[in-house]
Amino acid sequence: MTWSKILSREQGTMADTWTEYLCAKPANDGFVLGVCIYEIVDYIPGEWFDDDGEPLPEFRDAKGDLVLPAEFNGRPIEGHDGEWLLGPLDQWNNEETAYVTELSHSSVAEALEILDWKISEANEVLSALHSLASEPK
Repeated sequence: MTWSKILSREQGTMADTWTEYLCAKPANDGFVLGVCIYEIVDYIPGEWFDDDGEPLPEFRDAKGDLVLPAEFNGRPIEGHDGEWLLGPLDQWNNEETAYVTELSHSSVAEALEILDWKISEANEVLSALHSLASEPK
């Protein structure tokens, strides 16, 4: 099963910034939480645009917005950030996970602490997990 986004936060260094997502997916007896980012697949090819920076007709929708292929170089595409083609959410460079086996504030807060995520967001995470738990399998 794929990751479901719950929350996001901006991270960065002097050279770059990126968005991380607190994600969840069902586990046998609850949920596994992890910090994910969208996989960077490749630069958006310059040949998809005209000299004015507008998408060429074969790469735009009726509103003129960039339309992305389902795959690029054999890799799935989920979206873009204006510069990069983005693949699926993944725990790139961050394999730490935390398990929530009891849908309680204390259990979620403990998981957030393990993942170095703001504990003050435990209620929002708990609410999202309740929603995920009630979705049909």
